[in-house]
Amino acid sequence: ESRVESNVALPVQKQVAQRLVDRDMLAESDVEALKYLSGPLRAWLRFEIQRPCLTKNPIFRLWANIDLKWMHKACMRGVTFECLQPKDELFGPGSNAKGAHVVVSGEIEYSLDPATSPTKEWELHRVVPDQWICEAALWVDWTHVGKAEAKTKCALLAVDAQAFFSDEQPSLAIQDIAAEYCVQFHKRVTSAHPPHATWPTDLEVPFTDYCDLVLSMPAPMQVMIGHEALSHISEWSLGRAKEKLEKEVDSSKSLVVVLGCGNVIRVVSLVVLRAEDADGRIFAQVGKYDGTQYQGICQLPALKQQGGELVRQTVDRMFTTKLEALHGKLTLSGIKRENTEQISKEYGVHTRYMRSICAAKMIEGESLNLPVCLLRTRTSPMLSVESQPREVSSISRDNPLIGSTLTAQVPDLETTLSSQRIFAIPTSEAGATLYAWLSPEHFNALASPAGERALTSWLSHWIIPGNLVEASGDNIGADGLTRQCV
Repeated sequence: ESRVESNVALPVQKQVAQRLVDRDMLAESDVEALKYLSGPLRAWLRFEIQRPCLTKNPIFRLWANIDLKWMHKACMRGVTFECLQPKDELFGPGSNAKGAHVVVSGEIEYSLDPATSPTKEWELHRVVPDQWICEAALWVDWTHVGKAEAKTKCALLAVDAQAFFSDEQPSLAIQDIAAEYCVQFHKRVTSAHPPHATWPTDLEVPFTDYCDLVLSMPAPMQVMIGHEALSHISEWSLGRAKEKLEKEVDSSKSLVVVLGCGNVIRVVSLVVLRAEDADGRIFAQVGKYDGTQYQGICQLPALKQQGGELVRQTVDRMFTTKLEALHGKLTLSGIKRENTEQISKEYGVHTRYMRSICAAKMIEGESLNLPVCLLRTRTSPMLSVESQPREVSSISRDNPLIGSTLTAQVPDLETTLSSQRIFAIPTSEAGATLYAWLSPEHFNALASPAGERALTSWLSHWIIPGNLVEASGDNIGADGLTRQCV
């Protein structure tokens, strides 16, 4: 009667016909028997139905482990089921978020449009069961960035943060954890922007993984969460290792958590600096000297992230402590995360190593004013670095690089290292950490077990400048260390 155009009428008829055929999921109001259950029993039943998806988020699993009865009531108030038909819109860009969702079944299509979000190109993401949508709305006032639309028939759990925490107050432990979790989440939302991170979306806020957030909490809270996690490990499975791990947790030297899948893991977080010069060489640690002997180790400079720190703050602390000579001479271009997991030989539990790798470039025209090691030679026990290229043979005869698989893979490795400048940054009265500029190819070769053995032998041909007794000249600093600008 309204004479609607066929390009609108046909899709309408098709969708109505399809939805008349599809059977809707049962709602609680459709189940008569539920009316005869007591309040606590009905809340318990609902939570058990919701538990498989809800506790995939570790913070909800933690709260359930701390106070299960409170979780029953909180979920009865603040968690509901929702059903979407194909093409139904869950939310659109620019709308205020009412809560978070987790997909129970079906598939959601999430899109980002450059016209309404900070992305440069159109992006499309699949959201599958057990994946959370807009978790940020639980912790901050959130405005949707993209559009979420049901691709298939979907069932979701909707979590309303205000209803979840209304009425009955949780235990003090849950209150403290929730408040601190909120603070740390908010920090990451406000700091999520290039070059230090990507822009946040409804699917992801950078560095808001559960382990990230717990690592940033105060030590007493980490200890509490750690002991709760350890309670899920039996004595016989670890033996004395569990007792040792408990002491590590008590002293805040180790963090132990329970993941959403229920696995207990130990977490170690490192912030790594990958600094490159104009030639693409990497500033790498190549060894240590403890005052008596050398240890070759090829790796990027790193620092353990402390409680309450963002990644950028850990980088700043690195520049004001162990790498002060680089402070103000680099520009950060981005941060990426690499996670690896393996069984800890010392503690017998899975350990997740979270590496936040910060890429940086030397500012044009800047140089490093660092102590330079001196090379031992046959003709002189102490030789300045300017003469090194003429004395290559003096360190070649006993060097394990010769004839090794390393030189076969990287033919110029021996020659390059023989003329390489080694920088020493003091770590104690007699010790030092040793650094060098390495090409990516040389860095990868020396980071292998064979490379580290070769480095140990190679470094023994050098003299730490702080040990020199015949040093003289304008390039000697007040601390007795020979310096060069490079």
